[in-house]
This record gives sequence, structure tokens and C-alpha cells, in this order.
Amino acid sequence: MKRAGGLPKTCRVSSPVLHNPAVIEAFAKVPREHYLGNGPWRIHSRLQIGAGHTSPSAALHEIYHHVLVSLDERRGLNSGLPSLWALVFDHLNIAPGQTVLQVGAAVGYFTAILAELTGSGGRVIAYEIDEELARRAQSNLAHYAQVEVVSVDAAQAIDLPDLDVVVAFAGVTHVPERWLSKLSDALAGWLCRSQVKTDDAS
Repeated sequence: MKRAGGLPKTCRVSSPVLHNPAVIEAFAKVPREHYLGNGPWRIHSRLQIGAGHTSPSAALHEIYHHVLVSLDERRGLNSGLPSLWALVFDHLNIAPGQTVLQVGAAVGYFTAILAELTGSGGRVIAYEIDEELARRAQSNLAHYAQVEVVSVDAAQAIDLPDLDVVVAFAGVTHVPERWLSKLSDALAGWLCRSQVKTDDAS
């Protein structure tokens, strides 16, 4: 899509995306404005330093850059940086047909990226603890049959299927066993070792 042209280029260069070209293609397909709503938008610095500002216009190019867009300024909730998550997705090597658990769907923008990466044969289970954001995500993602948005604390998730990838967009004090037990042994082991290091460091 022409309207998304600047964002995939930003992700390709700034992230950078080096391993999985499908990540760039996914960002090109998903219209960011569908999830962020109509402008003008409240924009924050990449480092979240200082006050935010209102975009000069409601033109779509305002949000097709490496910028944080506010979802709820009072609570400090933002849309996330596309180039940061492009880097994460690139290293996760998400493939068609996989099942992904997303922790913290917000309004569903990155859920849509994950849905594009997993394809119609995959599955994305997106947890969002905030009921208002979950409702917006459910509405925004209604056209993705492979996406399920659940308005519950993901740490309390039950009846999870076998998982290929877990992506946490929200802070956790530890990786819940109920997530690890559904991952492949190799990936679960890596996560366990990472968590032990985190616990030791604290």
C-alpha cells in the first residue's frame, strides 16, 4: 500500500530487518490508521522524554514514521514503536501456520502484523487486560479469522493450545509456567535460562 510506504522503509533500515522479509511485507499491508483512529494524533518522543505534541495535521504521513502515538495519554499508554517490534519479529522468525500468544494486544495493531506473519493457516491468541482496549482490538481485528482477542490477564490464561511463539508487550515479573509448558522444549529451555539470569540479577 502506498500509504504505508514510509513505515516499511523505516523498519527495514532503522530496526534493521535482516532475516525475514515477510516482516516488511506485513507492515506494508496493515494500515496503522485503522488501529489508531483519525488524526490529528498525540505524538511522543521515541525515548518518551518531555511532553507529547499534537501532530501538525491529520494526514496519514504523520503516523507512518518511527513515532510513538498516544492511546491514552493520562495513563501513559502508547502504540509502541514499529521499528522496535519489527526487530523483535525479525529475530523470532515467525512463519505461516504458527500459533502465537501475544501478551498485551492494546488496540490490535501489532496483533494484525502477527496475523499477517502467521497467515490464514496460523493462529494469534491476543490477551489484553484492559477491557476498553480489548473491545477496540476485537473490533479492529474482526476481519482476521485467525485472531482471538481475550480480555483477561494473560498470566491467568487457561486452556492454551500448543504455542510456537510468545510475545509479551506488557511487563512481567517472571515467565508463567502455563506459557512455558505450551512452548516447544527448545524454546521453553531458552526462556527458562533467560529468566534465571533475570532473577539472579535482581
